[in-house]
Amino acid sequence: MNSPFVVTSGEPAGIGPDICLSIAKRKDNSDFVIFGNIDLLNQRANT
Repeated sequence: MNSPFVVTSGEPAGIGPDICLSIAKRKDNSDFVIFGNIDLLNQRANT
């Protein structure tokens, strides 16, 4: 078993939250953890 890939969403006004959402949409079955504000990520996902 591989260790999970860990990503932080970084600066809320930057591109980090969008990169996190792109990683979450991948279909490669990699294990990953995103550290960030869930409300911000939900807002970005729905815009």
